[in-house]
Amino acid sequence: MEAKHVKALWIADAKAAAEFHYGFEDLIRENPEDFDRAFDRREMPETVVLEMGEDLDLNTPDPMTAARRKPLALYFNEAMFEGIFSDEAEAAYTLILGDGYPYPYPTDPDEQEAANEDAPNHIMALSGVVQFEWRFTVTVKFADPESFTAAKELTGWEIWEESDLILEATTSRGDGREFPAIVVKDRAYCQIMFEK
Repeated sequence: MEAKHVKALWIADAKAAAEFHYGFEDLIRENPEDFDRAFDRREMPETVVLEMGEDLDLNTPDPMTAARRKPLALYFNEAMFEGIFSDEAEAAYTLILGDGYPYPYPTDPDEQEAANEDAPNHIMALSGVVQFEWRFTVTVKFADPESFTAAKELTGWEIWEESDLILEATTSRGDGREFPAIVVKDRAYCQIMFEK
């Protein structure tokens, strides 16, 4: 089952649970980001609804109303999460940054010559990448929370969208070649490669 279909089923279960427990299906529509994050954390829909209802102090139906409710039918199961994340992991690749020059680049001619000779020795690999986008800025999306967290700690890049596991890479136009260099701490990388 495709990821979008799995999430649609998850949302449908969350709506059913919200209506069943609180008579408030719009709980999901009014808190979309909270539910998106819960889905990415692989939480079960009914559990999320109950926790949010408690946080928002929502009222449960009175006993008479509760007695007339149809049984709650939920269709999502935890195994469906594994299908999504294993598919993304299989599609992931390694982003390899090469030719790492000192950042900032030295001004002394002798230091520049040494940096140029040493640059090919500096290579960095980030695994679990499922999307690399270069538009107004450079963003890198990861297949799973583990790859996302490891890359953030390794690079120090800013979070672009945590719920989607996306980091914003630091770049330096003045340190690149045909395109800006990608900066990781004290190195500006001028070569980009992808490897399965």
